[in-house]
Formats: sequence, C-alpha cells, structure tokens
Amino acid sequence: MTRDPSAPGPVAALRDVTVGSFTFRVTDTGRPRGRPVLLLHGFPQTSWCWRHLIPPLVAAGHRVLTLDQRGYSPGACPEAMEDYAGEHLVSDVTGVLDALRIESVDLVGHDWGAAVAWQVAGHHPERVTTLTAISVPHPGAFMEALASDPDQHLVPPT
Repeated sequence: MTRDPSAPGPVAALRDVTVGSFTFRVTDTGRPRGRPVLLLHGFPQTSWCWRHLIPPLVAAGHRVLTLDQRGYSPGACPEAMEDYAGEHLVSDVTGVLDALRIESVDLVGHDWGAAVAWQVAGHHPERVTTLTAISVPHPGAFMEALASDPDQHLVPPT
C-alpha cells in the first residue's frame, strides 16, 4: 500500500514482511537507494512514535524503515512468553533486513527497541553501520551499574 503522493510529507510504502511464521508491518519511506535507517520502537509504543523523525531523515537522503516489532505487528503476536526472548527479537530484525535485501543499516532504538538494537549489534555487527540507543545504556555498563552502584539498589518511596 502506498500513501497518496499529493499528501504532505514523504511518500511511505506500508509493507507486510514475512519472517518465518510471522508477518511484520514495516513502513518504508524515502529514497529506495538512500542509506537505510531502521527505527525500533519502545514499550508500549508502535512505529508511529517515529512519525516526527521520519521527514528530516528522508530530507537528508535516507531510506527510513520503521518496524512494528513482535507483539505489535498484527501478524506477529505469539502468546508464549518464551517467544519474546532476545534471540527471537534479533532474528526478527535480521529477517526483515534479509527480506528487504538490506545488508546493513543505521540502527536506532528507543527503550525496548534500544535493548533489541544492542543485541542486534552485539550478535550481528556486520548488519549495523551505526547504533543509536535512546534511553538504554550499553548492556555491560548497565549490569556493572546494577552490581556496583549503591544508588541502583535504592527502592523508590511509595
């Protein structure tokens, strides 16, 4: 499905991308040969949260992809908790890239999407040109802070 080209803003193609037994909703906006940027949303958001960032990225010449992740794409909502393990979320991202024939991306994640982005970069560094993680620190630094920073052990007042 393609948006009306006379509408304001960049033209976006809404794609259903099949990865394994799931179908993910992906919006593809901008130049088809532009440098690809993949935006991963946080919890409990959807890819709609990126709507204000897409136009400036497209104006800069990028191809911008937003992905409604597992649990948010209507065709990718398994019921079992174990189906949301990190390795599955990483495979979803790389599977979408494979289906779209994209070798590597500038990967941007917010909140839960940042946690997924860190894992994609850690397990598949060849697929990530740059990584921007918003609201979630590097996993090693986070674990170190949890283990050694006394402030992280404080319980907030109720």
